[in-house]
Amino acid sequence: MRSFITPVLLLFVLSLLRADEKTYALELVARVELPTVVWSVGDTAGGSDCWGYVDNEGTDYAIMGVLDGTAIVRAEDQKIITTIPGPEYGDSYYHRDMMTYGDYLYVCHEMTGTNQGIQIIDLSPLPDSVRYVTSYDEVDYAGAYATTSHNLFVDEATATLYLVRSSYDGFRVVSLDDPENLNEVGVAETPGIHDLFSRKDTVFVAEGYNKSFSIWDVTDKENGPEFIVRVNVPGAGYVHTVWTTDDGQYLMTAEETANKTVKMWDIRDYDDIELVGEYLGESKLAHNVHIKDDLAFISHYATGVTVVDISDPTDLREVARYDTFVAHDRSSYYGAWGVYPYSPNDYVYASNVEGHLDILKFQEVSNSVIENALLPTKISLSQNFPNPFNGETSISFGLSTEELVKLEIYNALGVRVKTIADGRFSAGRYHFRWNGSRAPSGVYFARLSTGRSDEVVKMLLLK
Repeated sequence: MRSFITPVLLLFVLSLLRADEKTYALELVARVELPTVVWSVGDTAGGSDCWGYVDNEGTDYAIMGVLDGTAIVRAEDQKIITTIPGPEYGDSYYHRDMMTYGDYLYVCHEMTGTNQGIQIIDLSPLPDSVRYVTSYDEVDYAGAYATTSHNLFVDEATATLYLVRSSYDGFRVVSLDDPENLNEVGVAETPGIHDLFSRKDTVFVAEGYNKSFSIWDVTDKENGPEFIVRVNVPGAGYVHTVWTTDDGQYLMTAEETANKTVKMWDIRDYDDIELVGEYLGESKLAHNVHIKDDLAFISHYATGVTVVDISDPTDLREVARYDTFVAHDRSSYYGAWGVYPYSPNDYVYASNVEGHLDILKFQEVSNSVIENALLPTKISLSQNFPNPFNGETSISFGLSTEELVKLEIYNALGVRVKTIADGRFSAGRYHFRWNGSRAPSGVYFARLSTGRSDEVVKMLLLK
């Protein structure tokens, strides 16, 4: 098995490290171009949130929302297992959010029509297939939530599903005691809600344009959630998402507004909640945040995926980064939409607005490994593998120094059919996947262009 410890590959560490500070590396395993319909608004291609799943054999799967459904990709070989259809192009919005409970996947969106509602998918038939169970779209007071929820959250510890309608009037509490037959057990009315996080019967709510977050007690399911406290975020933009540390003592907020920091809050005393730390990535526009152990994984739009050490909540330090959108780092709604860091096998999934999935490996590495890592000695483009191929193939290249790079696919007539990579890359080795399932059989060429050289390999697509 090849090593994933290539720390110079898209590894960013603060320049001055204390002796006791840990060092981490993010490496690209593969970029998977998902079969999605290109949306005509802006430059987006309908990529939205992502999640992960591990089957009984220990195999990892990435799950990502695309414009026409929800794609499931096996991480180890990047095979697209299936795309679960959902409301498609022509509806008002393409956003999809998803989480798992046991072997069940729950998907929400803000679209109506065929396959509307909270989709329930049984993942247990993997690796061969999945089983579509049903859609939860009851036409009652909760119907609007069940049909067009913007976000959802699954609290596995309490077998509870929470449904959120962005900027509307609250959240719904749904029992998962019977995972295929959802049963609403409570509702909370609170304005401006965008997303929430739940831990041990306590719900933390990001309140969007209200520029605040609130905390709720949901222990008493019969009488509904009980409001505890609301905290105004100073100078806030749009309070987009919240997540707590594993011990529940600190909470992180992310504001989907340019130049607004990701903030860390001390919530040990609900009567005296205090802002204690802040962080801002290069694009100055964060989206979602997830906390695992002493690290926060942030989908930071054009900055890409950033990893922040939160072991000292008062000193938030970026310790690793992978740029999923190398074109620029300006504040814009491009690049990393979602990030999933909870794989037991150290995979990290990054979903991108442009419609591709980045499968990454995340590891702690020693300084000696960093210092002794072997770099490529020249610019090189490797032969794709497999070749010939049917559908998907892997394309790799190496750089001895930082370069401006274009990796493009051309057909036999010299017509460019796909740009795989375009931007500035650090020295290291890179691996990308091209999904040619929609291209006709024939001869293709992968071309690697830098300011100093051009390299080409011949590829054969057979169907």
